[in-house]
Amino acid sequence: SCRSLLFTTFPKPGFRLENHTLRTIEVVNEDLCRFQCYLEPNCVSYNFCEIKQLSGKHECDLNNATIEHDEDLVKNESYIYRGAENACKKNPCKNNATCQAGFTDRNYQCLCVDGSGFKGHNCNEGKESYTFISIANHMISSEIWDKSARVIGQTYLKGIRTIQSLTSQ
Repeated sequence: SCRSLLFTTFPKPGFRLENHTLRTIEVVNEDLCRFQCYLEPNCVSYNFCEIKQLSGKHECDLNNATIEHDEDLVKNESYIYRGAENACKKNPCKNNATCQAGFTDRNYQCLCVDGSGFKGHNCNEGKESYTFISIANHMISSEIWDKSARVIGQTYLKGIRTIQSLTSQ
């Protein structure tokens, strides 16, 4: 699908965002750094090094966060930091899903974790479970079933001991 990233009009010269770098590449100018960020689905900002490397190119850090992480925006005179509007900073994706900014009419898309059973725009739909409890011979047992009638957890109570088991989903 198409991606639309709107980078801020004003860069932050003399700053670099650290601890959020997806990868560092070499480019011939800042425009190519910005373009590479656009092509990387998880990129929402970049650091461009104004000093040329021995190769004659500039370093470009592609980042998966913007300056909502103020503590990671550090002074570095060699760099220019520039971020895009980041709809993911509000954490719209649930259940450990990956948020990617600049996609769909919501300006983000969620990639649900494979095999989690969650789906929907924010990965918060589709996961249901049912609990069955039985009491027999001084023992209480419960089983948790998912929608496809698969047991995903069991608990047995006997006296004061509790035994639990969860199966992988």
